[in-house]
Amino acid sequence: MKVKNKRQQRKIRIRKKVNGTASIPRLAVFKSNNNIYVQAIDDLNQVTIASASTLSKEVKSENLSVEASKEVGELMGKS
Repeated sequence: MKVKNKRQQRKIRIRKKVNGTASIPRLAVFKSNNNIYVQAIDDLNQVTIASASTLSKEVKSENLSVEASKEVGELMGKS
């Protein structure tokens, strides 16, 4: 199987080793140029347990910054 880019190669390599359960979920973080997205994933049941991003109403920052990242982390911790 030929992979198109390095991001997909990293994803495949990591997913071979890391699995999430209901008690200890896998934390998936994606950072684009404009936003940060975080998900807690249970791989056994194939369910997203919780998610947070800079697009949510609770995060007050309009631009991508360290403060916005901290707010997303706090929001994910509360979930």
